[in-house]
Amino acid sequence: MCLLYPYLIHTWCRALLYRVVRVGRLLINFQNQMEKKLYVGNLPYSTTDASLKDMFAAAGNVAAASIIIDKFSKRSKGFGFVEMATEEEAAKAKEMFNGSEVEGRKMIVDEARPMKENNFKGE
Repeated sequence: MCLLYPYLIHTWCRALLYRVVRVGRLLINFQNQMEKKLYVGNLPYSTTDASLKDMFAAAGNVAAASIIIDKFSKRSKGFGFVEMATEEEAAKAKEMFNGSEVEGRKMIVDEARPMKENNFKGE
């Protein structure tokens, strides 16, 4: 049994190291993805995914654009997200569009942040 302990410890350490490296890579990928994703707020309710994508195409390649829709009224909530192809294009779009006016409303463009977990239990 004593001869088996070093092998078990070695195997356990390798498995732990593999998990740490894997989680680290996932976090780095998530961080890079968030750096290219922009929050776009104070949009007119008439804005669509296509119009948002067309608007931000002036700053570079748009990977995705989506307007957040209220699930009950099926109406725009007035904000959305744009994912640019590169971090440089995202920075350029933020500089170009933050504070610019669309249909009389000043847009807010900022880096997207991960969604916080909501606790609806009232705790």
